[in-house]
Amino acid sequence: MTAFSLDRISFVIIGFGILVRLVQYLFNRSLWNDEAALALNIVNRSYLELLQPLDYNQGAPIGFLMVEKLAVQLFGNNEYALRLFPLISSIAALLLFYQLAKRCLQKPAIPIALTLFAGLEYLLYFASEVKQYSTDVVVAILGATIGVSLNQKKIESSQVITYAIGGAIAVWFSHPAIFVLAGVGIYHILANWRQKNKNKLIIVLTVTSIWLLSFASLYFLSLRNLGESAYLLRSWTNKYAFPTSAFDINWSYLRYIKLFKDPLGFPEPWVIVPRLVCLAGFISLWYRKREILFILISPF
Repeated sequence: MTAFSLDRISFVIIGFGILVRLVQYLFNRSLWNDEAALALNIVNRSYLELLQPLDYNQGAPIGFLMVEKLAVQLFGNNEYALRLFPLISSIAALLLFYQLAKRCLQKPAIPIALTLFAGLEYLLYFASEVKQYSTDVVVAILGATIGVSLNQKKIESSQVITYAIGGAIAVWFSHPAIFVLAGVGIYHILANWRQKNKNKLIIVLTVTSIWLLSFASLYFLSLRNLGESAYLLRSWTNKYAFPTSAFDINWSYLRYIKLFKDPLGFPEPWVIVPRLVCLAGFISLWYRKREILFILISPF
């Protein structure tokens, strides 16, 4: 199959992914419990009040809340307005994922990756959900893309500025963004230090320092208060969402095992197949593009 044919297949898959997201959005189902709780905060509070801890045991990134508030003011207090930004984020994630796949995978694998991403049940559902999850996805892909881009031998000044500002803004729109940026940042610092590439190391340190300053500002403004929520801490602890320590091997193993059921949605007993295929992908990248493998798994 020619490269042109593979590109056309990829475009068809992207078109399908956009279409099903639009159908889900236009179906306009009623807000459910968590959506309604977050929507009440967005609708009833001012921009400044959204900087304070939210009511109804809710937590969301400040940037996401501000855009949601603006959408309600521009398009009215309705489900379509509240779900517009998550929809845009979901479509942007699809397009950005394609660009990232082209830089990381061999051409025949790109349509396969796109098909999984475009049709993934959880990504489709949260594409029209008044929660920040689809924004988390696009920001995570953006962080990985920045990580791959920093791997270039020569980086222009304009690119450095773009990566620094992009990452600094990203942490205000997605809570998990810091894990992605920290992962790729630490990888590039260690890689360039090991290679004694002083110029590149200075660039990476500059970019990551700006990310860190932005995150520190966000932490003292918002995240510190969110981290004190007993309800949220208890909820996520009960779900074993985070490791208990850096040496919690059981958590790492369970995350890998459960990944293929939630969110990828593969049923038992066939779930063993994608697990083995993923392992084969790790091995392939280890031999072909080891630095790309390290960048992609660095947030983990």
